[in-house]
Amino acid sequence: MLGKNERKPPQIGKTYTKVFKGESYTVKVVPADSGVAYSTGGKIFNTPTAAAKSITKYEINGWVFWGIT
Repeated sequence: MLGKNERKPPQIGKTYTKVFKGESYTVKVVPADSGVAYSTGGKIFNTPTAAAKSITKYEINGWVFWGIT
């Protein structure tokens, strides 16, 4: 059972695209020891928020940024 602030991770292999400041970015859900990870810009992140922050350079809700529902 997921805790109050936890979300069900998206399916491995799913991709999400976001246009930020005129550039298009894509994150792909990849397998990880902990379940899933998020790959963007040639780097792997543990959360969609960390992946989004690597692009924006500021704190942001990655679930919202990428449109992961």
